[in-house]
Amino acid sequence: MTRRHSFSERLQVKPAAAATSPIERCQGLLDAAIRFGEIARAGIDKREFEALDTGITRMQAIIVELIQSLRPEQGLDQCQRLASLLRILHARLDQAGRERNAAIIEETIELLRQERGTWDRAQAKVREENEAAARLSATPNATPPFDPALLPRPTGLIAAIVNGHG
Repeated sequence: MTRRHSFSERLQVKPAAAATSPIERCQGLLDAAIRFGEIARAGIDKREFEALDTGITRMQAIIVELIQSLRPEQGLDQCQRLASLLRILHARLDQAGRERNAAIIEETIELLRQERGTWDRAQAKVREENEAAARLSATPNATPPFDPALLPRPTGLIAAIVNGHG
């Protein structure tokens, strides 16, 4: 049985790109989808329908890969919302291809750019948190020191006997 390769694997991702973070991988896929969207839109403008079909097909393949790469265990609600948006974009691309509608492709490209911006902000936040953690001279002690005087006094007869107070 042959192994099915993901879209990014079929693009023959360079070795340096293979060691990227999940955020960087998502950004790269979104960038590629945007580029293919621009190819599809240009295909309509120039009446090169093969370019239109290729651009839309590749955008849809990237969208499917993005959906499959979601990890609900790391945020179920966000994953469900993003998956819904991506499914809508996939369906809109079907419609754009059938109708040869540049406006729908442009709308899809704009939504993908907004999503790319969201990932840019997430990456900046992670970088900021990592830099703040690197500046710490020691790990903060979250456990207060043990103080027997702060323990509750036994209230029952058995508790007093067990604790030596009776």
